[in-house]
Amino acid sequence: MKKLSLIIFGIILCLGVNSIPEARAASVTISTNADTSAFSSNPDNNYGTQTTTYVFAQVNGNGVFHGTSFFNFDLSQIPPHSTINSAYLKTYLTFCNLDSGYNFKVSLLDRDWSEGSLTWNNQPQPVSSIGMLRYPCDATTQNTFYSFDISNLIQATVNGQYAWHGLSLSNVNSSETYFYYIATKEQSPVVSAKLVVDFTPPAGATNSSQSSSGNNSGQTNANPAKTNGAASGLNPSTNSNQNPTSNTGSQSKPNSLTNNATKVLGTAWPLWFTIIVIAGPILLFILAGVLGFLIYKRKKKKLAKPKIIKTHPTIKYK
Repeated sequence: MKKLSLIIFGIILCLGVNSIPEARAASVTISTNADTSAFSSNPDNNYGTQTTTYVFAQVNGNGVFHGTSFFNFDLSQIPPHSTINSAYLKTYLTFCNLDSGYNFKVSLLDRDWSEGSLTWNNQPQPVSSIGMLRYPCDATTQNTFYSFDISNLIQATVNGQYAWHGLSLSNVNSSETYFYYIATKEQSPVVSAKLVVDFTPPAGATNSSQSSSGNNSGQTNANPAKTNGAASGLNPSTNSNQNPTSNTGSQSKPNSLTNNATKVLGTAWPLWFTIIVIAGPILLFILAGVLGFLIYKRKKKKLAKPKIIKTHPTIKYK
């Protein structure tokens, strides 16, 4: 019976191990829910309703003036302490002054902000950055998405090392004039900035899949017209009275577009289904067979045991 108990214990242990939920990789594409830019040349102006956000450096006799872009995303669909396999910030470049490209940095921010009120003077500050990310500028990078690898920043966020307040995209100590114009959600949700994350949730975590309208994982055939800063008045000026567009300043914040993330997440329930419906009866059948076999052997052993016949001594008569 001791051997039988060990067999039963082994079967139960295997069932317990196989029933642990399996963590499977998931992919999510999230469209920005807030985007804007801030200019050091116009430090009190807000550009939250513009169809373009800017990253630039402008060099003249008065010094170097900068422009920084800000993006926010809803990360609620990525469970805390997930393993980030990859994370990319994808921005749709509509114009850049043709050159060899420039170095950018992507930063986590220290506090919340609103696209309808953010200015250069009240902008959140970086708390952690990935610098020297090269953004090319040529015919192949304009009017298309370009990706920045920010896996380390997203990993630090989901681990709880930093609170999430969105991202900024800025230059890296540039001393030459350059301009990058990036499409915002006000231009079109299709070309708005995307955060594409591939992750593995911690064991036992579950997530529901969601889809967003107009979101196709950052891939698009849209080809908006190239923005020419000099021709359209979108070239940020060092004159504080001149704005990139004629409609800035006291602008009301536009209605935020609701962008749910598209995600495919595997769960462990098919394993339970397999064990209960298919493997369960098979294991019970095997257990019954083993039990019957052990009982049979025990009875056969008893039957094969020789009987001791006691004999009485023969009494001989003389």
